[in-house]
Amino acid sequence: MFDNEIKTISRLKNSNPTVAWDRLFFSAKEAVYKAISYAENTAIPFTDIEISLLPIRKFRLKSIRSSYGTTVNGPIPSVTGEWRILQDKEHRKQFILTTACMHA
Repeated sequence: MFDNEIKTISRLKNSNPTVAWDRLFFSAKEAVYKAISYAENTAIPFTDIEISLLPIRKFRLKSIRSSYGTTVNGPIPSVTGEWRILQDKEHRKQFILTTACMHA
């Protein structure tokens, strides 16, 4: 995770501790990874994907960085996604749903 993502997760946990924000970020990054991998027929290391959460339960690919922290040269694909949290109060479980779409 990138520093700004860690700070965002910490801030979100303080404002709403009922959501597993770290898992939400993981799931969103995984959705972005799958969208890019499928569309481009290439694998970008999961750890190189940086996302940002947007208002109204959305997220977007912010950047792709190399394992050394530098931004990857070349065009960054346009990838956006949505997320939802489903609560199963009877069993005290939380389900995180994410989906991402790569735009042409």
